[in-house]
Amino acid sequence: MSVNQRRTGKPSADGAGAVVGVKSDPPPRKAPSGTGRLLFVVHLNNMLHNVANMMNQTALPFLTKSLGVGNRLFGAFTTTAAVVQLIGSPLFGRFGDVYGGRLSLSVSFLAMTSVCVMLATCASIPVLFLTRLPLLFIHVVPSFQMVVSDVTDDESRAGALGLLGLSLITGIVLGALFGGIVTEKYSPSTAFLAAAVLSLLSTVLVWFTIPTQTKQTKKKDDKSKPKRGVFDVNELKRLLRIPGVAKLLGTKFFLQMSVMIIQSILPVILTDIFELGAQDTGIFFMTAGIVGAIFQVAVVGPLSKRLKDKTLVMLASVLMTVAGLLMARATTVSHMYVAFAPHVFGNVMFDVVINSALSKAVPQEDTGAIMGFTGTVYHLSMVISPLLSALLLENAGFPSLGLTSSGINVLLLLSMLL
Repeated sequence: MSVNQRRTGKPSADGAGAVVGVKSDPPPRKAPSGTGRLLFVVHLNNMLHNVANMMNQTALPFLTKSLGVGNRLFGAFTTTAAVVQLIGSPLFGRFGDVYGGRLSLSVSFLAMTSVCVMLATCASIPVLFLTRLPLLFIHVVPSFQMVVSDVTDDESRAGALGLLGLSLITGIVLGALFGGIVTEKYSPSTAFLAAAVLSLLSTVLVWFTIPTQTKQTKKKDDKSKPKRGVFDVNELKRLLRIPGVAKLLGTKFFLQMSVMIIQSILPVILTDIFELGAQDTGIFFMTAGIVGAIFQVAVVGPLSKRLKDKTLVMLASVLMTVAGLLMARATTVSHMYVAFAPHVFGNVMFDVVINSALSKAVPQEDTGAIMGFTGTVYHLSMVISPLLSALLLENAGFPSLGLTSSGINVLLLLSMLL
């Protein structure tokens, strides 16, 4: 099968239409020894990070309410966070390539610790906005994706990247649970401080367990190449010129937009249109997360070894097209549960497959930068989609969200078929 795409950056017999295609020469790179232990550390810290992050998210509304933050100001607060991370994603990806996984993850976790401490001591709206500045350095997920891409071979990479979703959802579920308990029984500040302790623990763990450099480049090759800096814009342009990379990122952006048009305003849909309470809304999100994690492990991994990347991306687009049409006709909560299943399946599938394909399209020394680009795509969609979703919901009604999502996916399917 043609997922054995190598890091030569040259088109394969499948051509550009195969999503990413590179020649099958040289032979596949094998995973290094000790990979299992390293992946365990990655998943443990991925879980801890998402526990801390979800504890923050659970306590944050109580903090903003106590500070008198209205809906419009909270929207500006959310957009500020997305813009800061949008700026940091590609640069921090290059930082990981140049300085290695250990340092990039340590910086991310230290920045996360500082955010938690700032939130715990926050007493004014200006300070609340200042807590968004360290987000410039918090790119834990792309850093873990880089490490996983570096230490796995092409055959097992999609499955290994998919497993990150399992540790992620475990952290989200535990974080939501503990965050709610601590915030209710003690205070939001206590929840923030608990998250700070977890982030500091992750800093120590990654510093002593993650190798300084996870890339398996040969020393003689390193000596022959000029030193590349973090802020070298030409290096980022070079990545975009690699065959298949720009098309993959463009495909990911539009697929991500079709997802975020729904998800960016989903809490409003569930509470205002379907009149769910806080507990039922939490159950909906928890169910979606658990189903997505199971799908990653049980379906995406095996399929990635049997089908071409292009086929999987097209299947993901079909699933989200169906989901959008079902949502457009949803009138009950049960309908939303049914419609959201293919939505989650498609989202999980395209995210894992495209990230894996991107990591195979570039040289190993550039996996951090390319994962940074995927973060940029995500945060760009986070900047655009809330406003677009709000306009659609206000002017065209709830069905327009599902129809717009389906329309984007239909256009993508046509572009991949032609």
